[in-house]
Amino acid sequence: MWRILTIGLCLLLATVAAAAQDWPQRAVRLVVPYPAGGGTDIVARVLAQKLGDAFGQRFIVENKTGASGMIGAQTVAKGEPDGYTFLVASPNEIALVQNLFQDMAYDPLKDLTPITLLAWTPLVLAAHPAFAASNPAELVKLARAQPVDFSSPGTGSPHHLTGEYIDTRQANRSREPERSQPEM
Repeated sequence: MWRILTIGLCLLLATVAAAAQDWPQRAVRLVVPYPAGGGTDIVARVLAQKLGDAFGQRFIVENKTGASGMIGAQTVAKGEPDGYTFLVASPNEIALVQNLFQDMAYDPLKDLTPITLLAWTPLVLAAHPAFAASNPAELVKLARAQPVDFSSPGTGSPHHLTGEYIDTRQANRSREPERSQPEM
């Protein structure tokens, strides 16, 4: 992950340096559409520190949470396009929510311009040690036998949609008729 972050940071710095040698003249805001302490926030804080050191200017992380990331994204999308406000986004507010919500105050394709990929984080499946399943195969077996609750950081997040996908797949399989094996 740090390698990707470093490469992304270098690309961002090279692009910014080539575009305007005197930028930034004042503090730069990095808007994070999630609460402090989460993965996106951590990436933004590391980025803010490194950019601040490189440019000798303050890079401020501002957490604007709510509405599955849309409040923070809207802040940047509808804000002044002055080059001093950036969105540290996840796939949620850029790609997913537009397929889940009808009334969005911004269009990610028209109102935001992608700059670079900062990080890539996998989804992790975790459970209490006393949970009846200790691997994915056991979880699938358990989910076929009884409902299994899961949590996610919010509606429409990749975590939520993955859980719903697994739940839907299990529900569809339980409705399918048993297939008999052909005799050989």
